[in-house]
Amino acid sequence: MVANLVDHLNDEWNRLEDAYDDVCVAWSSRCRPLTSCQTPSQVLKAVRSAPDTVLGFLLQRYQQGDTLGGRIALQAMLGKLVRMSYTGAAAEQPHALNDLVTHMWCQIARYPLNRRPSSIAANLALDTLKAARREWTHTGEIPLPTASVVAELENREPPGPQATEWQAEDLINAAFELSLITETTRDILVAVYGQEGLSGASAAKRWNCSPAAIRTRCRAAIKEQLTPLAQQLLLAA
Repeated sequence: MVANLVDHLNDEWNRLEDAYDDVCVAWSSRCRPLTSCQTPSQVLKAVRSAPDTVLGFLLQRYQQGDTLGGRIALQAMLGKLVRMSYTGAAAEQPHALNDLVTHMWCQIARYPLNRRPSSIAANLALDTLKAARREWTHTGEIPLPTASVVAELENREPPGPQATEWQAEDLINAAFELSLITETTRDILVAVYGQEGLSGASAAKRWNCSPAAIRTRCRAAIKEQLTPLAQQLLLAA
């Protein structure tokens, strides 16, 4: 259980500093504002000097499968999310920051760079708030995206003469091994779709967030990250 999401994200960020310097050095030749960047922190700082160029590059990297790009983009937006969590409709929600962070991840994953290449930070923030507000208007427990979606993965067969039964947990773990989802997302998906079969409300209590955040994370991971790569996951499972 995460007692303080901001502290958790910042602790995670500190651990990234020395782990991905080779990636950042490789980026320096692909994005002009990152020419002198050698660490995630230096890339983060570059967002302030050239926000659209750097954020656009980071979102593109994330949407092409490079999780570090999305993580730096999230860190760049974290301060804005904290401020948003204390204002307007968010101030009335007990898990506003958790919900906003979850929706920001979703917006980072699906942001239409071709159609909206400018004012990326402002667009991400606005789209995140709109998505969170839609969730906050729901009352009561809304079912998680269920088995019809997961079954689309489970029922596919890898190449070969023999059929193999695949369990949801196998595919989820394969996605984690391929770095398609984070460890937290893996744990949530396994708890919800595995043998434990937690409800959205129960999962929300365990991860100290709202049921809306659980629903959104599960839906995004399955539809946007797992299902499009089902064949690759089946080969890896």
